[in-house]
Amino acid sequence: MCSFAFQFTTLFSVCQFGYRGNQLNEKTAAIVQQTEELRDSIRADESRLAEIAVLRGHILNYVKTRDIYQAYKASGFSKGYFETHRQALTLHKAAKEAFNQRDLKKLPRIRDLNAEYAQLLERKKKNYAEYRQKKAQMQDWLMAQKIVSVMLDEKEQKETEIKRQEERKTPEHGQ
Repeated sequence: MCSFAFQFTTLFSVCQFGYRGNQLNEKTAAIVQQTEELRDSIRADESRLAEIAVLRGHILNYVKTRDIYQAYKASGFSKGYFETHRQALTLHKAAKEAFNQRDLKKLPRIRDLNAEYAQLLERKKKNYAEYRQKKAQMQDWLMAQKIVSVMLDEKEQKETEIKRQEERKTPEHGQ
């Protein structure tokens, strides 16, 4: 919601110092761009956080099922052993496929992933707080820009109407 104080201050400045359309438009465009950059940064952080969460899950599944897979391999890939440990072997296989898709030759350490996750989460929280402020500010500036635009349109309409009335009166006086 736009703040009345902001709108009043902006409109007062426009009336007192004259309308500088380019300045208002440039300021509004800059704030919109900053808001969009923050939003994109937040989305990128959220995407990476989700990737880390999935990767951590695969690493944990891989570590938990590695011994079972080694035993399965030692059994000569026995069908009976597979049926007995189907769930664990399926998790192990899914984890290995996920690592292959990411071209991971060496698994990242959980500790490193947790540190990156915490860092990203902290940055996301900071950016989100700033995003909320910028978004409110952006809405205020867009509203002020719209109000000024409407005021100028009304002023132009009045001036056009006055010119039309003068044009109508001028031929009458000439006759």
